[in-house]
Amino acid sequence: MTLSNSRIEILNINRVIDKAQIETAEYDLIQQATIENSKILLLEKIKQWEETYLLKSPINGVVNFHNYLITENKNVLDGEDVFSIVPDEFGQLFGVLFVPFNKSGKVEIGQNVNIFLDNFPAIEYGVLKGKVSNISRIQSNDGYLAKIDLPQNLVTSFNTKIEFKSSLIGKAEIITEDMSILERIFNKFRDVFVN
Repeated sequence: MTLSNSRIEILNINRVIDKAQIETAEYDLIQQATIENSKILLLEKIKQWEETYLLKSPINGVVNFHNYLITENKNVLDGEDVFSIVPDEFGQLFGVLFVPFNKSGKVEIGQNVNIFLDNFPAIEYGVLKGKVSNISRIQSNDGYLAKIDLPQNLVTSFNTKIEFKSSLIGKAEIITEDMSILERIFNKFRDVFVN
């Protein structure tokens, strides 16, 4: 074997090595793309499964079921309310108050509100104090809706802490004017004599 033949042989071997390296790199790229596509498909299938079979909440909290006995293999209709989440941490607590038309003229944002809860009698627990934070601009049935900001710790006028429940029902008085008892009595008599 001559020197020139050896060089040709070395060049041929280098070409084979280069070709093998290129083929290996291409194979690696194809395998990487296949793995990436498989990963995307798997994530899509997991998301689809979660949307079909999993009940998820966007917040942390305690699950409260709606009229359900917890049993295995319980069927639930699509769109049916199954549970509510009571959040671990609350933002600003508020109530919604219906204000009839005939009493809505004096209601303004910032006014104090006395709230009498049905399941916590005022004579025993006191009343919750709130403030009007928003009044709807559009009527609802025979009046307006007002948003009432509540004290964060739900402490009443008797310094009693009310346990938070998602639906506390009661009546409210919006204090439209600060008047003494004597002024209120005088206004009642004035109304009687004027009318």
